[in-house]
Amino acid sequence: LVNKASKSLLGQYMKMVVLDEAIDLDLYQPRDVTDLRKELGIEDDKIIILCVSSTSNPWKGADYFIEAAKKIGEDKRFVFVHIGYKYSDKSRLPSNYIPIRFVEKDSDFARYYSLADLLVYTSVADAMSNVCLESFACGTPIVCFDISGMPYLMDESVGKLVPPRDIKSLVSAINAATKKTKEDIQTCREYALRRYDKRVYIDKLIKIAEN
Repeated sequence: LVNKASKSLLGQYMKMVVLDEAIDLDLYQPRDVTDLRKELGIEDDKIIILCVSSTSNPWKGADYFIEAAKKIGEDKRFVFVHIGYKYSDKSRLPSNYIPIRFVEKDSDFARYYSLADLLVYTSVADAMSNVCLESFACGTPIVCFDISGMPYLMDESVGKLVPPRDIKSLVSAINAATKKTKEDIQTCREYALRRYDKRVYIDKLIKIAEN
């Protein structure tokens, strides 16, 4: 968009800069999830795959996550946690699938991000997803579709891209997931601090204004 705008008549007289999003890294940070794990009844050795996506918005692609989970089935390695599941029918879900309709507090979202070993984000229309940035900030890597602005928000150290709407590739990426390590958490957290800290964003904005 910047390249196109710079070639326009008005764009020739403007300086255009791309800035990352800014999130609150004091709020979104790795949390103690002992109580949450007990509340959900998840054993310590399980690999937790998280989806934060409303089923009421088709562009968010929640159905792709549901379909991938069904294909993987009741693999004892995994527990699927889905925030935003609003379908009334839960009968066809695997027994290791935990549907959660709504989470009210941002601080609780931070706990869920921290709980997960992998966030699967299946939106087909996002430019810069705060869900993914918040996941990084809480120390959790992601898998998402290679679409729209998603490739811009990460590198290979914190995430993996799969072809859009490709369930087979999505299943393969989930099957390759392991329990995250302290090093994984640190890598994701430091990445978020470098790119998405609101203080870094403000400093960049001030420099742009001064110039």
